[in-house]
Order: sequence, then C-alpha cells, then structure tokens
Amino acid sequence: MANYFVTYDYADQLSGIEHAQLKRMSALREKTVTPNKIVSLAYNRFLTRSLKKNGIDPAEFINMYDFLQGVSVTTLEDYAYQIPATQLIAENEAILDQNEVMWTIGIGNVTTKKIYLMNNPVFDLQINYVEFFDGNGYKIKTDYYDIRGFKSMSDIYGQRGGVAREINFNLAGQPVVESVYKREPNGAINATQWFVSDGHGTIKHSFSQKAELEGYFFDLLNKSNQEENIFISDRAFKTDQGLLNMRTARKMYAYWHSTFVPNGKDPLTTKPFDTLLDEIKAADKIDGLIAATSAEVEDLQRVVEGKIPVFKINSALIDERTMEFNKFSRRHKYEIITVARLSEEKRLDLGVEIFAKVVKRVPQAKWHIYGYNQNGNRQKLEQQIADLNLQANIMIHPYQNDLNEIYENAQLFWMLSLYEGFNMAQLEAMSHGVPVVAFDIKYGPAELIDQAKNGYLIENNNLDDFAKRTVELLKSQFTLEKLGKESQLKASFYNKNQMAQQWLELLN
Repeated sequence: MANYFVTYDYADQLSGIEHAQLKRMSALREKTVTPNKIVSLAYNRFLTRSLKKNGIDPAEFINMYDFLQGVSVTTLEDYAYQIPATQLIAENEAILDQNEVMWTIGIGNVTTKKIYLMNNPVFDLQINYVEFFDGNGYKIKTDYYDIRGFKSMSDIYGQRGGVAREINFNLAGQPVVESVYKREPNGAINATQWFVSDGHGTIKHSFSQKAELEGYFFDLLNKSNQEENIFISDRAFKTDQGLLNMRTARKMYAYWHSTFVPNGKDPLTTKPFDTLLDEIKAADKIDGLIAATSAEVEDLQRVVEGKIPVFKINSALIDERTMEFNKFSRRHKYEIITVARLSEEKRLDLGVEIFAKVVKRVPQAKWHIYGYNQNGNRQKLEQQIADLNLQANIMIHPYQNDLNEIYENAQLFWMLSLYEGFNMAQLEAMSHGVPVVAFDIKYGPAELIDQAKNGYLIENNNLDDFAKRTVELLKSQFTLEKLGKESQLKASFYNKNQMAQQWLELLN
C-alpha cells in the first residue's frame, strides 16, 4: 500500500500547497514504512530541474506524463538522452542564420525550421524546441524537448492556426498520449479528445474528458500497488475530478488548504465553490475532507451536513532547529516584514495604505515584502509606493527559499490577506519570535494568534486600527519582545511529531 499526495504541478517557485506537501513528507518519512509519494498531473518538461532546485527526492515523486511516457525521473540522469542540435539538420539543409539561442535552418533561402537552444552550461547545443515551416512560411509543427534531452511532445497546427493535435512520446519516439483540439465558435481552441497508445501505433484507450485520462492514470498507479491505496487531493480544483473518475478500490481525501467559498465570504450564507458541491454529490466516493484550522473544520461540517467526515490536520510545521530567542535589541528596529506572493487576495495594496499612516508616526519604520510576482502586481505596488513617496521605506524582494535570517532580524509580521487556509509564513515568523498583526479573516490568523498575548487580530478592513496597533508596538520594544517570546512558544507545538501523529491517525 502507498499514500499518494496529489497536486497539479511543481514549478521552480513553489506555492504554499506544495510547501505543505513537502513538510508532510518530511514528517512521515521518519514515522512510517509505507511509501509516501507526491503525484503531479501537469505536463512539465522542466520538472526534473524544479525537483532538483527544491531539493526533492525524485524517488518520492510521480508525474502523470512521465508515467504514461514510460519515463522515470529516478532512472534517467539529466542529459542522458541528449541530441545535439546539429543532428536535426538534414543533408539538403543549411544554417541560414544563428545566434546563441536560435538557429534558422533552410533550403536555399526558404526557412524550413528554427532550432531554439537551452542555456545549458553542462551540455552544449541542447535543444529546447524546434519549429517547422511549410514552403509558404506557415508554422506546421513544434517539437518540445524535455530538459533530460529527449523529444517529449509535438504540437501540430491546423490550417487556421492554433494547435490541432498534441502528441507525447516515449523514449523510442513513439506516440503514447495524443490530445485532439477543436476551435470553438468563439475562436477558443480546446482539447476535446484524448488517446492512449501502446507505444507501437495501436490506440488502446479513448477519453472525451481530461479527467477520464487522469482517472485512467490513477487506476494504473493504484493497481501497481495492489489497489486499496490512499489518495490525498491537495489541489482539489484541479485534482478532484481525476480521482473521482477512478474505477479501482482506493481511499480518497480532499484537503481544503484555503477557504471553500469565494473571496473569504461568510461560508454559512454563501454558495460554496462547485468543487465542494461536487464532492458532496460524490460523497460515496470520498472518505473525508481535511482542513488545517478548527474554524474551517467546523464550517465544513455544517455545510456537508454529515455526508462526508471532516478531519483537522496541520498543513505546516516548523523546521527542526534549536529555537533560541533572538532578543529585540539585536534585531532591526522598526522593521516589519510580509512574506506572500504578490497577488490580489494578499491585499498588499492595503498594506501600502496602512504603512503610509504608520510612517507618519514612526518615520524610521521599514516594510520588507518577500514574494514572487503574479499577474503584474509588483509593478502596480511599485507605482502605488512611488505615488505615496514611500520608496525609501517599503522594499519589495523576490521569492526566497531561505528566510531564516530575515525572520531573525524582523520585529513585526504583517498579514493582510482577504482569506487564507493556514498561513505557513505566519507560523515560520512566529517560530523565530516575530509577533503578528493580522486582519481577522477566515481562516488562518486566529488559529495561531492569542489576542494581546502573542499578537493582534484586527477587524477586517479597519486600516486605522491596523496602523494604530502597529505604531503602538513599534514604539514599545518591551511589548514586542514579550509578544515575540509567546509567539515562539505557540509555534513550537507545530512540529514533525505532532503532524506525523495526525496523519498516521488518518492514514492508518
């Protein structure tokens, strides 16, 4: 038997859900002999690089396309199947133009293909992708190469442009998965059918929905371990449907990492997301729902009305280290930090408005924001900061994997989100003795903040109170240090042993 933790994709920059999966894997690795594996569904030809960059053991990871293509990240070393770009030039073709990243190939003066190269210092002339053109200059096909060196996918274009077919290959170059696309009346191009072949030209299965293909994959995975395995749907919006399409015996739990209603509205008076409604309809196929906070567990129980059991399991834990308290006299005075991706629901724009009020009372205050840009929000924030002439006080930094030193030197953590599940950055800040001021939203902050003991919850959208409380704290190093010590004590309970015990009680 095995436990499979299912998400959609792993990129170079991980989201909170993927970080939660890695924390879970770390907690369970030392407590159980049952195999625990992360499963992703997205086609990602750079997946191997992302796993290495984030220190993920490939033996604990399964990707749907790798599985169906007969490729394992544990059996292929990077660059083992490299094809140099020179091998793609036919005898009657010549290089018409070239630079460090692209070669134009043709016959006479007619371009037949463009070869794009990866910037790889280990393997010279590694192919990234290749575009093919007909005699009239129209692009007819693009071949994509996996970072491990083999051709993994082709896009074939229709007469009106746009993808008509998408083909994934095994290592022998034979089609194994094919997607057929159709142009809708509104001009959109969508996949409408999927085929799985045996690698020798024979189609074995046909599906009319992507979820059916995913269910087929999950069934193969389930049968590879004698069935009765446990699947945790960690990104329910994208992973539920495939699991619900399974036909083999298994257990399935859906983990709600965030709120189950739009925009953090009242869950008892607002229609839940369709994903949760679908789970309720398919209650006989789901063994339980999971949430990370007591408040969300209670709200889920009210909404599902006993049709599905609901369990509470922490989604975050603190890293194992000696938790020595760094006195506030050694920290950067008046320094506030926020760790969040730069997206609209994190409401960093409200933080700029609040900080403008704070800096009038504490001119020395600094606010450091750490997170990766999303949908151009960094540019919007920078413009807002410039309009308020706060460039010297508010600094935006890129996403960073290691924030330990930053937490150790901060004096206050701001959490401004419109909604949350359980905020890992809040826990990490508290584990370093950084008190938190947060809006009192559904669901995360209240799970960790004991009002006036280790931080403060502020009425949602009350910018004046948020600024007032911040100013009071920045002006009292004694109060900050007192709150910081209590914050670290609270965070200490979120450790590997506690998380492992919660999971083992469910999985066993």
